Amino acid sequence: FGNVATSFADSVTLTDSLGGMTLNSFSFTAGKAAVNATLTSGGSQTITATDTANSSITGQSNQVSVSAAASVSKFAVSASPGSLSAGSTTIVTITAEDASNNVVSNFSDTVQLTDSTTGMTFNTIPSFSNGQATVTVTLTKAGSQTITVQDTFHTTVTGTSAAITVTAAAPSQLLISASTGTPTASSTANVTFSVTAEDVYGNAIGNFADTVTLTVSVPTG
Repeated sequence: FGNVATSFADSVTLTDSLGGMTLNSFSFTAGKAAVNATLTSGGSQTITATDTANSSITGQSNQVSVSAAASVSKFAVSASPGSLSAGSTTIVTITAEDASNNVVSNFSDTVQLTDSTTGMTFNTIPSFSNGQATVTVTLTKAGSQTITVQDTFHTTVTGTSAAITVTAAAPSQLLISASTGTPTASSTANVTFSVTAEDVYGNAIGNFADTVTLTVSVPTG
């Protein structure tokens, strides 16, 4: 009937619909309790109270709207695809977030991108819309690497992608090197040659198994 049960003294659990709520301890007096709750997840959400002794007794608040904090704390950085061959492109998505992982939709600073192997190129500086930006980058160095985004105005605001796997492209050239030293010309002089198959970007191709022919040119005179 909506009357206050002044003798109520059960324990009550509070949960929020988006998660991320913290609260101080509380107890009931004359059927009522006041609690300070901190909400960290942005968006529209509700808070539900459940009697721990009788879970059928519940109650739900009205919708509570939580906006992201005004300042950007970090960037969430992802690359798709996360595995590619040298010279191919991947799309990097950058999301400006506050300390609680909420998107800061009004972010508009300029950012710079760097990769851990210094083999990345891209044509345009990404611009943000509703807290998110995308940029297509080309990676040319083989190996595992990451892409880091940094705010050019607030340099402590950064974000780094998960590891991206770049494999060598198709064979393009052979790198030949001779053993050190200067042997004396004779029929028994031995020189060891090392041949490395590389793609057009200078990445070694570990699984190269073609047959190669070596020819030696001897200067006349």
